[in-house]
Amino acid sequence: THKIAQNNVYDTYADTGVLGRIRDTVLAGRKTSAIHIEGGYTVLEGVKGISSGPVAVGVDGIDEFPLNLDDGNPNFLSQVNSLNNATMPDSGFMAESWSSNMHKTFSVMDELSIVEEITTATTCPVTFDKEYNPLADQLKMVSRLQQAALQRGVTRDFYSVEYGSWDHHGGVLVPQEIMFKKVDEALNAYVTEAKAIGVWESTILVQTSEFGRTLYPNGNAGTEHGWGGHYFAIGGGLKGGKILGKYPNNLWEVMKASGRRPVPTTPWDAVWNGVAEWAGSDDLSKVCPHKSSFDETEMFDAASMFRPPGPTMQPSKSPTDAPVTPPPSNSPTAMPTPEPTAAVTSSPTPEPTAVVTASPTAQPTEAVTTPTQPPSPLPLQLVFTESGAPLNPLLECQGDCDDDTHCEGDLVCFQRFGNEAVPGCTGDTIAAEDFCAYRATENTVWMKGNNGGPAANFPLGLCEGDCDRDSECQPGLTCQQRGGDEPIPGCIGVPVRGEDYCRYPDATTSPTPSPTSNPTVFGQPVYVNLALEGAATQSTTCYNGYASRAIDGNTDGTWGNKSVTHTCSGVNWWMVDLGADKQHTITSVKIYNRSDCCNDRLTDMDVQVLDQSDNIVAFQTIAADDVQLQYNFDFGGVQGRYVRLKRNISGAFNIAEVEVMGFSSTGL
Repeated sequence: THKIAQNNVYDTYADTGVLGRIRDTVLAGRKTSAIHIEGGYTVLEGVKGISSGPVAVGVDGIDEFPLNLDDGNPNFLSQVNSLNNATMPDSGFMAESWSSNMHKTFSVMDELSIVEEITTATTCPVTFDKEYNPLADQLKMVSRLQQAALQRGVTRDFYSVEYGSWDHHGGVLVPQEIMFKKVDEALNAYVTEAKAIGVWESTILVQTSEFGRTLYPNGNAGTEHGWGGHYFAIGGGLKGGKILGKYPNNLWEVMKASGRRPVPTTPWDAVWNGVAEWAGSDDLSKVCPHKSSFDETEMFDAASMFRPPGPTMQPSKSPTDAPVTPPPSNSPTAMPTPEPTAAVTSSPTPEPTAVVTASPTAQPTEAVTTPTQPPSPLPLQLVFTESGAPLNPLLECQGDCDDDTHCEGDLVCFQRFGNEAVPGCTGDTIAAEDFCAYRATENTVWMKGNNGGPAANFPLGLCEGDCDRDSECQPGLTCQQRGGDEPIPGCIGVPVRGEDYCRYPDATTSPTPSPTSNPTVFGQPVYVNLALEGAATQSTTCYNGYASRAIDGNTDGTWGNKSVTHTCSGVNWWMVDLGADKQHTITSVKIYNRSDCCNDRLTDMDVQVLDQSDNIVAFQTIAADDVQLQYNFDFGGVQGRYVRLKRNISGAFNIAEVEVMGFSSTGL
């Protein structure tokens, strides 16, 4: 269905979508466009006769009409235009419709042809790959069209993209984990690009769905169709980090009262009321025809959703030269409110005056009464110039920075991809914005980028994240893959949960490897991934999914990225030979599964350690119903030469990576 996209009221606005109705009501004095990128277009449809219909653009751009079908007829296009403009008194309706659509097609081709000359401005959208992430590919085209907006003369652009197949009535956890990762990668790449080309502050992206889901699982470990749900919105101008609407106090009571399906408490029109007002709509009742059925207090307005533009958000760089906002009465709360005051002064100070001198230093002393106590954390603050661009350079706990050059003095840009805490700062702000802060030591854990961007920060240094593979770390460092709150040997501070950091491979508590004190022929064991120096084989190979792909150091589980193995049908095995020239002590084995599909192919599998004589000295088993993206096995220091994965049932299987952690020595 398209009930959410259309939102019909009787037949007044039949076959229209909310973005189309916003476009209809912001037309005065503005040129607009509505473009769907390989997705549903109903949401972009306006009332017939008010604005032109939406245009379809593929992820690779538009297919150019052949301008010259015959070398002897170079004026083919002009002749087609002339032929389709020859309206006669007896011209038929079908002929006129054909001619009208033909002219529209040529006009759209001409307007959008500029996008073929535009490339992305950042390296982050390297994840824009059709075979790997269709949402990212669509958002890449959106960013290119946004760059071409000025050349197209457009002041308001409306886009729709689509990423489907979320209707999981069974086995919801594994596919959702994969799909959420793709959404995260696509949005991160798009936001990075939008900031680089200067459109992020004037962009809002709203996620929608056709229906909600039940909160309680069904008998197949999935969920059923529901009523109430939640959406998210991101954009540079939003007052982020907020939940608008009514959140249930007791989810269990809600499920019992409504048969596992929460009843909506907020009108669907509410968010679009605020978005339409921000976009310049002059008739919100047409955009949100249901709003008259609800109290006005249930509608969100632009003021509640978006930051005020202009100098009201700009701090003074010299706090003593400008009027100072009166400090809060008594003592400040531990967590400041999202909005500092009801009306922001024209030149607010960048930080509370109690801890800021006219020339702030990295370690303030005059404002600290007790030398043994650190200064109070400063509140996070997004600041902008009069043009709405980020201030440069930024002071401590100020954002949004893109790299270290945007920060004052010795401050470093702390890259965020959610609501991660910023060292030395406190408060709530929009997710994924980056802030300047002090990095205490070289081995203090620090977020510097993600998915290879910003490019200037890669390869990452010691205790820096987020890395995805060893090649994203500086020489001599390895990428520690983390699934939760695991500590990072050799690093201090609190790492972000689930993010991966670069560290020294010897896993000592010191950031500098200690030299061997007794360099004898026996060698000194070093804690490493032994598989990287081994040789891999497997029982069969199909589709060029070679065994060596599982020990290439790349944990990417997407088949199209050519780092995943593939056996043929039958009962199969995969094995790595760690080598006969050394004695190997195996402490653990980590197996990365294929992530884009077929996650159950590693089930009912034995993970074996074999000695020089091919005898099994230890083994563990992946159960028939144990489907995970990553398996971790503790082998406690067993000695062996081979690690073999042997499936107990017939069928092809895939491996993204096998890591065999342990020690090697030359022996006697």
